[in-house]
Amino acid sequence: MRVLFTLLPARGSLQPLLPVAEAMRARGHQVALCSAPRLRGDVEAHGLAFLPAGLDWHVSDPDYIDVLCRAAGGLAFPPLAGEEGLPG
Repeated sequence: MRVLFTLLPARGSLQPLLPVAEAMRARGHQVALCSAPRLRGDVEAHGLAFLPAGLDWHVSDPDYIDVLCRAAGGLAFPPLAGEEGLPG
């Protein structure tokens, strides 16, 4: 069987999948993980196939919201500060 996991580019998304992906591979399945290119090294360090897709961003990057807004056509994300940043 071929198995493809897609995930957000974050170690917090990757870590819970690793035991499942490794167990499936150990049982003879073809396993690959797909995410933003920045996650390649973390995936390949575990000997798993990696397929890059989407924008090259990482949730630990402090500017990742700006990266996503630019990719969405130049949207501006309003600054959130104090109580005015909370919904009504």
